[in-house]
Amino acid sequence: MTAAVWGALAAWVTAAIYVALGVFAYYHLREARRLREDQSRPFVIVDFAPGWLLELEIENIGTVIAQDVRFKFTPPLQSTRTDYEEVDLLKSGASMIPPGRKFRIFFDVLRNRLESDLPRLYQVQVTYYGTRRQGKPYVDHYTIDTAGMRGTLIARKGISEVATSLGEISKVLKRHDGFGGLKVVTSPAPDHSIPPRREARPKSRSLRR
Repeated sequence: MTAAVWGALAAWVTAAIYVALGVFAYYHLREARRLREDQSRPFVIVDFAPGWLLELEIENIGTVIAQDVRFKFTPPLQSTRTDYEEVDLLKSGASMIPPGRKFRIFFDVLRNRLESDLPRLYQVQVTYYGTRRQGKPYVDHYTIDTAGMRGTLIARKGISEVATSLGEISKVLKRHDGFGGLKVVTSPAPDHSIPPRREARPKSRSLRR
């Protein structure tokens, strides 16, 4: 092979390397952009919360506000409760759900549900926008299963929930503070170290004849 052929071959190899590097950089930048978008978007999830009371849980676990949130359940939600009515949040959606906001909606009693002929699987479609409301909306799909809650227990309250409960108790006590409010009457505890007093009995007198 002549020097010209070797030079042309080296040029083609160099070009191929640059093309490969360009393709790698393109996919790397695209994945980085997708990851950045996923980290700065709302993310609304729907699921059943574990426990013998079946609750539908909706939460925005994303980092920004979800706007114009809409839900679609297939088949339509049904409950063993005769007085059950689908709440407005599920029927009409929400104008916005801020990050970290969680809704828990009482849906059914798990035991009654498992013993009934009602559907156990639901397909959920959640549609919403981000803060800019530009382009296509986010569309997420979930499959939620009531049978998957069999044998589950209600989680114990954590420190944050206990703190919230104490805060509510404090608010109630403050509302009753002052005149005419909540009055607590206490009495001192009895001192058992002092023996009880015995009543003196009158002495009987003998009558002399």
